[in-house]
Amino acid sequence: MEKQPEPAGTAVSSVEEEDKADEATGAAGLGEALEVAHPPRGIGRARLVWYLLVFQFKLGLDGLRDLLLSPIVLVAGVLGVLEGGSDPGRYLRRVIAFGRTTEHWINLFYHPRTGTADDLFEPLGDRFESEVERSLIAPKRSSSGTRAPTPESAAVDRTPANSAGRDRPAPSGSPGDAPP
Repeated sequence: MEKQPEPAGTAVSSVEEEDKADEATGAAGLGEALEVAHPPRGIGRARLVWYLLVFQFKLGLDGLRDLLLSPIVLVAGVLGVLEGGSDPGRYLRRVIAFGRTTEHWINLFYHPRTGTADDLFEPLGDRFESEVERSLIAPKRSSSGTRAPTPESAAVDRTPANSAGRDRPAPSGSPGDAPP
């Protein structure tokens, strides 16, 4: 069966062209997708956490979009049926085009594209990774090479009477609270 020509005034978007190209590549496209799979091999733990957070956020956006589009699609279909005319599917096509555009932008499965949410997330991921590594993962060292004092180690009493290898915690509270 031959494909019917597109009605006048309906332009094929770049998203639709990409979808057609994906369908045409078939298994080869799957191989390409596996090569650019996220998270990529050899990343650190901080970047893995970032990919996990972004993926969960994208899943939430995708679900919210689906939840919002569901009643809109029904209204568009009913309007098309009730109005009829020469093109009863025009409203439904607009909703589907909007859905494709948002699907492209969310880019849930990291297709190699431009103009997606990933353009926003990547610079944030770089900053997240450097902040996590700087504050949590990298050991905190002072300039002499020894560990920097922690609040717990600073509270240890190192008076001469206690310097015989037996450190005891410093008294807490005000000076008047010390035992007699």
